[in-house]
Formats: sequence, C-alpha cells, structure tokens
Amino acid sequence: RHCARLEKLPGSLCTLPALESLVVVGCRSLRELPSQLGNLKTVKRLVLNGIKVRQLPTSIGNLPDLRFLSLGASELRTTAPSVLPSVNLGLLELRELPCSVGRLSSLVGLSISRCRSLQELRPLGNLGALKRLELAGLQLYALPELAFCGLTSLVDLGISHCPKLKRLPEEVGWHSALESLRLDGCLSLKWLPASVGN
Repeated sequence: RHCARLEKLPGSLCTLPALESLVVVGCRSLRELPSQLGNLKTVKRLVLNGIKVRQLPTSIGNLPDLRFLSLGASELRTTAPSVLPSVNLGLLELRELPCSVGRLSSLVGLSISRCRSLQELRPLGNLGALKRLELAGLQLYALPELAFCGLTSLVDLGISHCPKLKRLPEEVGWHSALESLRLDGCLSLKWLPASVGN
C-alpha cells in the first residue's frame, strides 16, 4: 500500500503457493502487473486501486478461486467493513477488461470504479456465481447488449456517476435473481428498458 516509487511487481510474487489475498493500493508509479498473475491459483481476493496500470494480464482469467475483484478507487462492500474497508484512492488507468475476466467462474463480487480511460465494457461472459456488480464513475455511453446475459446469479446491480451513460441493455430486466437495481448520478440516462418492469 502507498509505495509511491514502486514501478513493477516481481514475477516471483506469482509463485507463492498459498496466497489468498493480493491488495495493491495507491502505488501510483506501478504501470505493469506480472504476466504470470494467473499462476496464483489460491487467490480469493484481488484489489487493484490507485495504480497506473492500463492493461490487465490475460492470465487473470486463470484464477479459479477468485471471489472478489476490485478495480479502480473503491473496494467491494459485500462483507463486513473490517474485512473489506472502503477506500478512495485515485484512478486506475485501465482501458479495457481482458476477455479472460469472463472465465472467473468463482467470482462473487466485481467493482469497477473511476477507471476513466475505460470507455467500453465488453460482455462479461459466463460469471455464473457473480452476485454483486458495481460500476461507478465511468465514461461509458452505453452498456453493450448481452453485457449481463451470463450473470445468472446477479442479485445487486449498482450503476452510479456515469454521466455519459444513455441506455441500459434490454436484458437487465430478464434476471430473475435480481433484487436491487441502483442508479445514481447517471444524468444522461432518460429511460429504462421495458424489461425492468418485469
């Protein structure tokens, strides 16, 4: 945390056989993550906040036990605050999510916030275990059709402070498990899909 001069993580980090949590926060000189990140087979929690990384390694899709992934400025709040404290630490200069994120079959919570270089969100694939999705402070104009199609367990969807967002995909209302849809500060969003009434 807050290692201002840290520019690179050693590849040897990815050889730790029992690592369950990796938190990289406020390391503003860090521009690259090890390509072998996917070798951390036991990692359950990955937090990448306030760093200068523009691209995630595609191997991130090889983390079979990953349950919580936080990208950007604020961590997930899906467990007790003592376990996942809220932080507000600058931006992640991420331009796109690798397709391999859609292979994270154990992922329960995904938070993407204040990644202002991220202007397009690809369909999230078959994240069948995902229960909570937070999108905040993004410069997206639209969410792609079928973006949430594989999120069969989604219970809570929060979209906030995305000022350019003009529409939601029709399938938002198709999710029978969805209990909460929270929209806040999306000033260009003028209407909701008809399916939301279902």
